[in-house]
Amino acid sequence: MSGAGAGRSFSFELTAQDNAQSAALLAGRHPMRKAGPLLVIAVSLLVGGLVALAAAKFSPGGDARRIFGLATAMCALFLGFQYLMLLRIALNTTRASIESLGWTGRRINALIDQAGASFDGGQVRLEWQDLRQAIEGPAHIVLLSNTLAPIVIPKRALSPEAQILLLRPQVRA
Repeated sequence: MSGAGAGRSFSFELTAQDNAQSAALLAGRHPMRKAGPLLVIAVSLLVGGLVALAAAKFSPGGDARRIFGLATAMCALFLGFQYLMLLRIALNTTRASIESLGWTGRRINALIDQAGASFDGGQVRLEWQDLRQAIEGPAHIVLLSNTLAPIVIPKRALSPEAQILLLRPQVRA
């Protein structure tokens, strides 16, 4: 990492593993990740109860508790499977969005300055005022804005000073 004027320049190369890890980082922060299991349980109990009531009404000789248990278990399995499929779709969509910049497998030069960050020889520019969130993971920093695809920067390419410069703009007064 070398100083370039008032900023810091660095270069990095994204791998497919970098894309997958950063997509998992973003998907893991989605609000439905926490609310999803509770929603699955609540809907399963509701649907299971309705099925048990309907089954008890149409077959008065049946054991309502057993019917309720089976119906709830079936609903929970079905909804749990649907929830996992939605998480997988979200993960794949996030990964495709990250890969849309076309940076995988090639060297990207970057410059961080007081106004923002430039990538790929200035072809992609992120002004700090447009930065929505900077997410720090164990091996990556992901920059989110309203206008660009998520920008993934491996920490292995950054000095501690550059990491501070990337993460500092998210702390605003």
